[in-house]
Amino acid sequence: MTPAAAAWYADGKVWYDNSVTRSNSRQFPRQVAVPMSDLDLSCIIPVYNEAGNIADVVAEVRAALEGVVAYEIVFVDDGSDDGTAGEIDAEATVHDVVRLVRHVTRGGKSRALINGAKAARGRFMATMDGDGQDDPINIVKMWKALCE
Repeated sequence: MTPAAAAWYADGKVWYDNSVTRSNSRQFPRQVAVPMSDLDLSCIIPVYNEAGNIADVVAEVRAALEGVVAYEIVFVDDGSDDGTAGEIDAEATVHDVVRLVRHVTRGGKSRALINGAKAARGRFMATMDGDGQDDPINIVKMWKALCE
């Protein structure tokens, strides 16, 4: 697939990436960039086969960030085949702060972080893993230090 043929397409709150390749030299077209908004922080969470963890991660991030900063949670599903994307869709239906970028095929964590950054609408970004091992309260600590 040539870079010109690479495209993201939107379906509601879901962004699909159908151009994941093994080559690091391929770039996405500029028009896929999502315009920034009034959000201060985008929390980028790459996931692969994390079904069963999504609701807990969303709850933890919301509990930590709600009332502290205007934020969004951008999950990047790296081609999961276990229902992860469906769980993220369900959370996005309930919580407006949740968004999904979905890779059609696996591209790895680095590609997921890059695509999450491209889809982010916040002025600043933070990343965390989708398996619940990162404590989102650390994002709050970094945010408060940044605002001092």
